[in-house]
This record gives sequence, C-alpha cells and structure tokens, in this order.
Amino acid sequence: MKYKIVVMCQGGHVRSVALKYLLTYKYGHEAIACGWESNSKETREMLYNWADYIVIMQAHMEQYIDSKFHQDGERRKLYCYDVGED
Repeated sequence: MKYKIVVMCQGGHVRSVALKYLLTYKYGHEAIACGWESNSKETREMLYNWADYIVIMQAHMEQYIDSKFHQDGERRKLYCYDVGED
C-alpha cells in the first residue's frame, strides 16, 4: 500500500529530506519534507490534512502540530522517528 507521508524537522532541509528520500525511493510512498521553522503554520496544516501519516524527527516537535492532527479517527497519525539534533 502506498501512503502519503509528511516528514517534519526544524528547517525541512536535512533530516526530513533524508527520510523523505528513503520513504519515496526505497519504500514507494509519496512523501513531502517540511520544517516547523521554514514553513508557515497554514502550509504545514495543509500538508497535515493531505497526509495519511506525519513523522517528526524529534519528540519535542510534537508541540508544533495541533493535537487534532495526532489522530485520524481511531488511527494514530503522528509518529516520531527521533534521529537527534542537526
């Protein structure tokens, strides 16, 4: 199954892009990288609405995602793949 995945880190240029690359080219999903610092809240929320899953690169980044995007009904939507700081 192919999923739509948003991957978010601080700037949206290194960690999230690396994971986006793997998700797209190794696993065949449609993935988009973004940054909580470099993309507006409106842009991020548009991406969160589009996505089946949201992956953050550090646990503290959860604070930048409104709780309404943490779940999709009964299904968990927000995941953390903690790779540490830049």
